[in-house]
Amino acid sequence: MMDGDCSLSLELNSEDIDLDFSDPSSEYESTLQNIIKKCLGKTTLYNIADAVRAPFPAAVEIQHIIQRIILLIPQLQTEKNVFNSIVDGLKIEIELRWCLLIIVKGSGMGLNIIPDVEKTASKAITILNAAKIPFSGMDLSGVCIPGANLERALLDNTNFSFANLKKVNFKEAFLRKAKFNDALMEDVIFGELPYVEGSNSILKWEKYGCCCYSFDGKWIAVSNNHGFVKLLDPESLQFKKKINCNSGWFKKNAFITDIKFDPSGKLLAVVNSHDNTIQIWNIITEQRIHVLSHASRIKSVLFLENNMLTASENILREWNIETGASCVLIRCEFDIIGISSNADFYIAYCKDEEKSDRGNITIYIYDIINKFSSKLKKKIKVESMSYLYSNATISIDNRWLAIHCRYKERADVFLYDLIRGKQHCFLSDLIKEQVEHLTFSFNGRLMALSSREKMIHIFDVAALKHVYTIQTQMDYFNKTAFSPCGGWLVYCKHTAYEGDPGRLYFHNIEQSHLFDIKLGIHKPVHDLYILPNINRMISRQSCDRDMYLWNTSTGEYCGLLDYYNCSGYAFNATVSPDGEWLAYSDFREIRIINLTNKKSFNIDTKHTIESLAFNPDSTLIASGGDSNDFSIRIWNFLTGECKYIFLGHSKKIQSLVFSPDGSWLASSDCWISSSNLWRPTVRIWDLKIGKQNICLKYGIVTNLSSLSFSPNSQCLAIAAGDTVDLWNIQQKKYIKKLNGHIRHIPKLTFDLSGKWLASADCRGVIRLWNIHDNYKCLVIEGHSGSIYGLVFSKDGRFLFSGCDNTSINCWRIYDDKEQPNPCLEWMVNGSRALFCKGMELTDVQGLDRKNLILLQQKGAVGSPSTDTGILHQWINLKRQSSSNGNEKMTSPQRPKM
Repeated sequence: MMDGDCSLSLELNSEDIDLDFSDPSSEYESTLQNIIKKCLGKTTLYNIADAVRAPFPAAVEIQHIIQRIILLIPQLQTEKNVFNSIVDGLKIEIELRWCLLIIVKGSGMGLNIIPDVEKTASKAITILNAAKIPFSGMDLSGVCIPGANLERALLDNTNFSFANLKKVNFKEAFLRKAKFNDALMEDVIFGELPYVEGSNSILKWEKYGCCCYSFDGKWIAVSNNHGFVKLLDPESLQFKKKINCNSGWFKKNAFITDIKFDPSGKLLAVVNSHDNTIQIWNIITEQRIHVLSHASRIKSVLFLENNMLTASENILREWNIETGASCVLIRCEFDIIGISSNADFYIAYCKDEEKSDRGNITIYIYDIINKFSSKLKKKIKVESMSYLYSNATISIDNRWLAIHCRYKERADVFLYDLIRGKQHCFLSDLIKEQVEHLTFSFNGRLMALSSREKMIHIFDVAALKHVYTIQTQMDYFNKTAFSPCGGWLVYCKHTAYEGDPGRLYFHNIEQSHLFDIKLGIHKPVHDLYILPNINRMISRQSCDRDMYLWNTSTGEYCGLLDYYNCSGYAFNATVSPDGEWLAYSDFREIRIINLTNKKSFNIDTKHTIESLAFNPDSTLIASGGDSNDFSIRIWNFLTGECKYIFLGHSKKIQSLVFSPDGSWLASSDCWISSSNLWRPTVRIWDLKIGKQNICLKYGIVTNLSSLSFSPNSQCLAIAAGDTVDLWNIQQKKYIKKLNGHIRHIPKLTFDLSGKWLASADCRGVIRLWNIHDNYKCLVIEGHSGSIYGLVFSKDGRFLFSGCDNTSINCWRIYDDKEQPNPCLEWMVNGSRALFCKGMELTDVQGLDRKNLILLQQKGAVGSPSTDTGILHQWINLKRQSSSNGNEKMTSPQRPKM
């Protein structure tokens, strides 16, 4: 065993070391071992352990750790493909993880005299990140990891002060409250661009509607709600020109529904839906050339070499751009919904009334190569759909036709291969609302679909698979646009709130590992359940028939929990408190499964089920009614006996919860937007006497979506819209209203100690309320969608949250000093966004303007240093001092220059 005071007479200087890592020999190994022995003593290793929050493996000799590092360094410095093998080893070997962390932490301190140590440390931390090792709360100050890939890394509260982070990839990383003071951040990659906000100085409450790239990628045209089109430089993200498109009788609020550039990038067509006109502008001279009038709404615009085609209702018209003259090219008996990019054909559709209950959609593709002729080229029938929205589109290479259809609650996107004549249908289990816009990338490889669910879905068209979803958090957005190089997707924010300016967002497509990354179970999370004593958690995702098991310590997928006898989509699932029983509703039946022996049985409730809840002893189950029966029935599910029937609600019961002592049952009914007089209520039922005890009435438009009892059964928390109400049930007394959320709260829950109440809203924000400390609040941001799953671990140290953007996150509530300081421990799928609120940027070096604006928009604090030489002087001082012997591995202090 080597102790920390071991010193060698050999003076080691980086200039004197010349090691050939490609040809290991005894001389090389001896020299490297001397270097590491001089740098790594017992004290140093213990200091590293404290810095990286990894307990030193006491049962392992330090000499063995050094030998492992000696073997790792040449592996990491060669070009051989050892990446995957080391990643796999990290999953089962903690010691290997510890050795890599030593290399990373030592790169800027004791080990910096090893040749190419920066390259070695960069690979080491990249491998650790690929194995999903969290770095939250670690002290990585002074590390040298240029070019490391920390995409989607967990770096909350991590200290990167004085670190060399040149060209490091932080795309979609969690960097909240991370310290980057005095760090070198030249050419750092964040995978995003700052949003461009509408101006409030000239036009109040400016909101963007449409956006479009020019074919050469030099301009982005953006329209607003005041009839203006602004031209943005994609490189500088600055507005260069503004075009006033107000014309006709509706001058003050011209509503622009589409923008198109001509192939040369000199002309711009602006479609105004209020007066059915198209304005043609020369963007070089900023002069309007023509105003082209139509008799009906304009569906499609297409520039050709010397003319332009427009489709309005059932008329295809050709325009001469120079003279503004037009002629009717085609008059179709069906509505025209699209024109191909080279004008080889156009597409029309009609509604087939062969079936009375649901009409089929028929798509007609007409050949128009020869003018003034409309030869039927193809005929596509889309069955079982009642209506086709006017958002079909054709790829630029004329191969793919994308169509969105909808019947009742089912939505489908049909992708038709026009070359091979094949039809594909997908996304029916993801889209729940109307699709607003379909967009193909310039190379036809990707397709973006925006819906009223505030989501943009990205598809790999060639592989016919859904890649991932962007949660936009917007009320409305009309158009999306791919850049010509395929690197960026641009979309507009158009909120319904007055005083909120429009924003133009840039999403990086090229730097996403779209086709390599394993996304896990890509379905919205609807609930989470902890299984006690077995370190497992169940997720219910979408309206799926299946549930999924996860390891609560690592977030690893553990397998599928099948519903077995479910005949259709399963709703309102719940797990008993003892983890033995799983129950879910299937129309009027409760299906119950024993999770130990897999046996199942059914209970016929005689009413349509909207909600379910187990009692604390896992002996009773309550079912809340829907449709015409708004009763609550409590069942002994082992015998099938109905013990109580509670009446009083006049709408469907959307939430049920038993008190922990089993004395109370709380229920809330659902707010219906079409009802102007009905007031939603929360009712408390006394299970000892079988009667209602309390009735709480709320406002007409309040949504009572979630209820939770405190562990002592005295306090009931009610999610009422965007606030949380606390009531003392024993004393029938109102306690407090908790404000802070700005959107609807779908979920809230108490921890088992009663200290914390967690509430989650539709913006992806979680608030932790300290019940024991005057309701002080901790804010957790890390989701980009509505949170429907929220549950504490049994010891209260972790909080698990599930989002409708398919991500599941585990939050560590306390830091190593047992102080409340939430940070992300692991995640599944990921949020597809960068989170850096509270990130410290004091005196950072090399951070460019765009990245600085981006970080400040996302809540980072501080500013870069104006002295570009301070970091390099500090690094040189550290390197000189480290070559003179062992030094204590502590966080560096700012040097006095």
